[in-house]
Amino acid sequence: MNTTVLKSATSNEAHKKNLTETEAAAEYGMSVHWYRRSRWAGDGPCFIKLGGAILYPRTELESFFDARLVKSTSESSIRKLSATGRA
Repeated sequence: MNTTVLKSATSNEAHKKNLTETEAAAEYGMSVHWYRRSRWAGDGPCFIKLGGAILYPRTELESFFDARLVKSTSESSIRKLSATGRA
């Protein structure tokens, strides 16, 4: 098999605009169950629903996780309040 084709396919996969819940779970280190629960609860990253398919825009995932970066456990509730506008 041509390695150039392999590299191109791998590169395209790494830069997909939208990820399935399985791809998002693998890339961001959360379980598929976490994504399903957070969709149900409404407290997870924004997603696209097309028929039965669920897709997560990469930009939404990055924004969601970036907004939750903290330096200590004592600042997590303050950061959550300012990031979401609610406690």
